[in-house]
Amino acid sequence: MADYKFADNIYIAPTPAGAFYAVSSPVREPLRDLLLGLLQQEETPKPVIGQLVDWSGAGSIESTLSLLHQAQELAWIEGVEEPLLLPGSGFGTMIEILLASLSTTGKALLVDDVGCVLARCGFDTDTAEMLSALSADLVAIQDRHEKRLEKHFGLTIHGWGAMDSSGSSRIGTWPLYIGGKRLLLVIPGEPRFNCPEFTLLIWSLVRRYSNP
Repeated sequence: MADYKFADNIYIAPTPAGAFYAVSSPVREPLRDLLLGLLQQEETPKPVIGQLVDWSGAGSIESTLSLLHQAQELAWIEGVEEPLLLPGSGFGTMIEILLASLSTTGKALLVDDVGCVLARCGFDTDTAEMLSALSADLVAIQDRHEKRLEKHFGLTIHGWGAMDSSGSSRIGTWPLYIGGKRLLLVIPGEPRFNCPEFTLLIWSLVRRYSNP
């Protein structure tokens, strides 16, 4: 067994990359479950091994510590000196502010998988409804062809985009799998997922849709 040791007075927080991995697939596995366990808390916790074993479902202390080490090596978790607390009110307003920070255009949508707009920023009603319906159609196409793409090209699809002639995305759709639901994040322009606001968005959604 590797000699893992928790640092003193450190709280564990998912990074933006870790938050994305946690909700990028509906497939359950210990590392994803561990990250989701962290994201279901009201504030970033200190590491308590029994709690971490329960979240991961890894079955042993050794396996759970190995998962934590793996997550740290992948930069999916980090240690913070002060606990981070999720705001407890104003969900709708907070989501709109967070959505605005995730694109170079300041525009974004959060949609359910049947095409209903859950939150929007920067789009008028007609445009939001058109993009939400389009995104739901794209993800339905992904469902039909996902296994073929993986079999023939080795592709694991995390999103779909409309590209310009230089290959840059003009608008993209990313499925987020949370609490048995699939939400869609629709962003025009260059996405900004590697930022604290993205982690806070995923944290807020996991708390809202995963907890009873």
